[in-house]
Amino acid sequence: MNGPRLGWAWLRRWWIPASAALTMVAVAGAEVIRVEIDYMGSNGDHDHKPDPLVLESVEKMFQCGGHTLILELGDEIEHHDALVGGPPEAPCGKNRADWFAYAGAPNSFGAIRDEYRDHGDGWHYALFGHQIYAYYGAGDTTLCGQVGWSGRASRIDEFVVSLGGPSFAPKGTPFEQAATLAHELGHNLGLSHCGLYSHEVAGLCDWDNLPGYIGPFAFNVPSVMSYRYQVRGIRTQMLEDELIFSGVLLKEMDYSRGRMCSLNEQDLDENRGSSMKSVDFDCDGQLEASVAQGLNASKTWCNGEDPVLNELYDYNQWANIVDGAQLLLRGDFASRRELGLRKLLPLASCGMPGVFRGAGAGDQPELKLEPCFIGDNIYVESGGSEGNGVCDSPYGNLQEAHDQSADYSAFFLQPGAYGGTELLSRPGVYHSRAGISVVR
Repeated sequence: MNGPRLGWAWLRRWWIPASAALTMVAVAGAEVIRVEIDYMGSNGDHDHKPDPLVLESVEKMFQCGGHTLILELGDEIEHHDALVGGPPEAPCGKNRADWFAYAGAPNSFGAIRDEYRDHGDGWHYALFGHQIYAYYGAGDTTLCGQVGWSGRASRIDEFVVSLGGPSFAPKGTPFEQAATLAHELGHNLGLSHCGLYSHEVAGLCDWDNLPGYIGPFAFNVPSVMSYRYQVRGIRTQMLEDELIFSGVLLKEMDYSRGRMCSLNEQDLDENRGSSMKSVDFDCDGQLEASVAQGLNASKTWCNGEDPVLNELYDYNQWANIVDGAQLLLRGDFASRRELGLRKLLPLASCGMPGVFRGAGAGDQPELKLEPCFIGDNIYVESGGSEGNGVCDSPYGNLQEAHDQSADYSAFFLQPGAYGGTELLSRPGVYHSRAGISVVR
């Protein structure tokens, strides 16, 4: 068994067979999400046409999330070194919101969209291109340049995948293409880089000088929307950061399902860690009952501090998708401008720190069609109050957790004694996050 062993346990370890893992439980009433994708052709060195596996893997990700995603590959267009949002004297546009609307130059997103877009309202329009001109530098609207960001998305139904920058050159790996496609589409669906706070407090995740700041690197939002996981893979990066054991049910490319534990940066229990595995948050070589440490540094939390220490929450992104294209189609807003001002999410520009960008930054998973999980990550604490197995509401009895959970779940046991257990016959994997869990 991975990590600290279960002692004196009448447990049998079961691994998930590939055939069983392919089963999917659909979310009732999920709308069909449709995306038209055009791409830049060759400049003599490369083109930006996504491989069929890139599209299939993202469609599979949405299938596992209970949604039907249709990705339609459209036209090949002329290659441009960068997309502009305004005239030569102001290629980044008058402001960020104007970037997608500007159509006054052949290398503008608006001009390309107006010429090549085949579908109207109800569809998202995406362009796989090289790079973009954009404002950069902590919200400064005077610093304008050709940036190597991975992409940009509107609040509604338009986005760009731009992996031609130096960190991804010349067009990104297949995994980077697929993960960035899922990431930018997520912005059109009302998701931000930082989980809950895009919905509850408009724009808060993008302003690191405000109280309550939740940054885009918090590890307990296991999502392709996070800068920590976008191009590194959720599972791969979590294993590298020593936050999980290998038996955890997490994919490389996914939106969060809201099952990770909340964390108080002012009072972190390193023995509890991620509640899946103990974690030395302050990197001092020992596990302590209470430490204060910012967890939003761009790579390793020990190499930097957050401006403020906060409570970090996971967020069920799959359950809170809001499709801007469908809102526009249904006429829920009086105009596109009104819809664009909805308080779900600020205009998203995705510029990841260099350490997380490009294939040279560390291990990166190979792109593949990931199977859907049947089970869940289930939390158990001996003698705890009655719960439902979610991290902040753990089961207090192992037998009950076993009996009420799906086959092939992963169980995370607080160290301690678990008595009254009769029969653990359901296939699954059992972990003690630290020390020893005794099952009698």
